[in-house]
Amino acid sequence: WIACAVITALVVFHFAVSVNKLIGVHQRNLQHILSPPHEETSFDDSPRAENVITAPSSTNPDASSSISVSSRQQHHTFIQHPDPVRPSARAAEIPAKLVANRTCDFRIDQYRAQGLPQSRIESQKKIIEGRLREKETWFDKSCSRWGLSGEWKDRGRKIYYSIMVAAELQLLLVLLEEIYPVVDVLIFQEAKHTWRMGYMEEKEMFFAKYNFSHFQKYAPKIRYFDYDFDWIEECQPKNGVPEFPTPRCKWLQQWHARNQLARGATDIEDHDIFVVADLDEMISREFLLATKHCIVHEEMEQPGGKCTKVTVRTFGHKYNFECTAMNPAGHFHPDLTTGRCMRDLGPEEVRMYYGSEWNNQNKLGPAGWHMHSFLSNYFLLFKQFSRSGPTGFNRKWRTKEFEDIVRMKRDCTEFANIFKYDAWGCMPLPHTIRDNPLVWRHFVEYVDDEYTPDPFGVEAWAQALLNPKRADDG
Repeated sequence: WIACAVITALVVFHFAVSVNKLIGVHQRNLQHILSPPHEETSFDDSPRAENVITAPSSTNPDASSSISVSSRQQHHTFIQHPDPVRPSARAAEIPAKLVANRTCDFRIDQYRAQGLPQSRIESQKKIIEGRLREKETWFDKSCSRWGLSGEWKDRGRKIYYSIMVAAELQLLLVLLEEIYPVVDVLIFQEAKHTWRMGYMEEKEMFFAKYNFSHFQKYAPKIRYFDYDFDWIEECQPKNGVPEFPTPRCKWLQQWHARNQLARGATDIEDHDIFVVADLDEMISREFLLATKHCIVHEEMEQPGGKCTKVTVRTFGHKYNFECTAMNPAGHFHPDLTTGRCMRDLGPEEVRMYYGSEWNNQNKLGPAGWHMHSFLSNYFLLFKQFSRSGPTGFNRKWRTKEFEDIVRMKRDCTEFANIFKYDAWGCMPLPHTIRDNPLVWRHFVEYVDDEYTPDPFGVEAWAQALLNPKRADDG
């Protein structure tokens, strides 16, 4: 009976320990879920290096870790920190320039060595001079600086900033760090399928997956909706088999999807500001602050005034900030209007209406950045097969297509009206890029895929979809 008593006591003891552990885990989880939201960040021009962006653990994609998920980047720590990151020796050659180069390098000798004609060099120099002038006054708190009117004072309005979210979550992090301190409502919509030419393939809901582990500091302002492209009969696969739809399908799908962004602004007031943008179109924190303190459009802000929109021109970039358009502003989005006019027009009309009256006036900026195709080489290839490519669903891709993407991205030679320049020294950049150049070096200039961070695991997902579509070309 003594042995039985001892065994019973041990069983009871281990049971109690297990229960306590379970209770502890439950309490921690409950505390994590019910913890109060983070305090809103106040507007501050100073660096925000204390903010940490963590990446998912390689063993548990839903857990937080400061180490990148990709085994190819074990040297890379995806964390915002004032101390230098310790990349490999080869990767360190790139960020060293970013830290040292604090003045604008016009690269005249480099352009001459490339054999560029003098007229081309002068044109590029004028663009660089314009960017440098913008940089010098970027932080001025002045209505006239941004093409707005009135005196600088609190106008008592909120900003609703709406985008459609895909898999480019690194872009989303840069956007959130830039605009979160000044916007009031963030409207995010994420599609359940890709939507290339109407051919729909199920995709991961990336924001929903990483919302809790990566984006909770922004949660107090986010209104998130999922969406599916299921309303246009002519664009749906028949009997589960993709068929070639009408060419207008991808635009019909886009228009309807963008109008659904209004779901997140049911409480918008007449004098509030509604912004409709793509994820790679970013308005600067400084301009958004000005819209809260200045008259944005005098007639539209009058009670019963005629509705219109304001186009915010942005610096045009492709692949990275150093590859830029030979225009003072290379892109003519995002767009904004008042809350009253958004209700009357709808988000898609605000963005895409190209009537002569709207298209020839009410253009401000440059006041932000178009970060077109700020993606890895492989993900750029995937993009052709998920949305923007013009060819059939079952077409195979070949090695040369990938090699062409690498060459165009590395050399910045895809179009005649783009060129490489010293973005770090010569233009204003988003706050988190400027504060953390070693973390975001792949956005500043070309970096091989081997050294491009993949904290959200989108590369593996894209490759899984692309591999079956590869031609057997060796």
